[in-house]
Amino acid sequence: MAGIIHIKNKESKTFLKECDYLIEPSESPIYYSISIYTLLNEKFNSLYSNKHLDEFKDSIKFYKDALDEFEEDSKYINKIYTVLDNYKNKEMDLIKNAEYISLDFNIKEIEEYIKYNPEILCKKFIFYLDEIDISYLIRLKEIFKNTNNLYFMIKGNTALINYNDCLNTFKYIEDIALDSKKYNFSPLEQIMYIYDNIRDRIYKLENEDEDKNISRDLSKVILGNKIVCQGYANIFDAVLRILKFNTQIVYLFNEKLGHARNMVQIIDKKYNINGVYYFDTTWDSKKMKMTLNFFYHTNILL
Repeated sequence: MAGIIHIKNKESKTFLKECDYLIEPSESPIYYSISIYTLLNEKFNSLYSNKHLDEFKDSIKFYKDALDEFEEDSKYINKIYTVLDNYKNKEMDLIKNAEYISLDFNIKEIEEYIKYNPEILCKKFIFYLDEIDISYLIRLKEIFKNTNNLYFMIKGNTALINYNDCLNTFKYIEDIALDSKKYNFSPLEQIMYIYDNIRDRIYKLENEDEDKNISRDLSKVILGNKIVCQGYANIFDAVLRILKFNTQIVYLFNEKLGHARNMVQIIDKKYNINGVYYFDTTWDSKKMKMTLNFFYHTNILL
């Protein structure tokens, strides 16, 4: 049963100030989640000692009381109840057996903590990255030496990726961005140059027996050969974000279909433009075959 321990900065906590140890509802792909709020002044082994058992019980009571407010019987709610029951029956096993660790601290604090708590290296580590930053990945490699136990969740992905896939994803995005900066483009011209680069990818849907995310997740479409609308939108969004454009992915839905495209704010004095515009790299994609099979299943983003 995969679990994660989030070691978070105590000073950043804005709720339940009296309780520094919380079992929390988790998000995919982790089955359960435990947050420990600390100033990193406590040895790692002591973070899951029995002296904190009462604080976890307080956490369980908080979430069970909260869950009792729900009337909807969902798999998500049932999953949380299962985690809480397992914790109660096995006490501290959930912490000791957690497969992953995340450290919500700056890179220097992480380096110092690893140095004085080498036993933590028996765990796998997850880093949640909102921005594309190759220098950060390089620093992590210097600190951890072995990158085989480093995993990343980045914007545009639905699943964890390993160090090499994260690095290659970032390099791909950065290369497109740097290429667009070689020329004396205005903002609009730069966006259109990037647009032409991305739409040159050949539209290719995954096979019916394949995971649909291989044509949608940012890393999987960059490192693979399948791509549909969500994939195009994710790449376009990532490149524009690294160039500091104000952009987001927007969706169109009806009862059967879904479609992803991009919305970008453009301020360009050369062309006297100041507004928000939609871009759809999918419809201009290279050699895209418009057939009745273009839209694939109900409510699937293409």
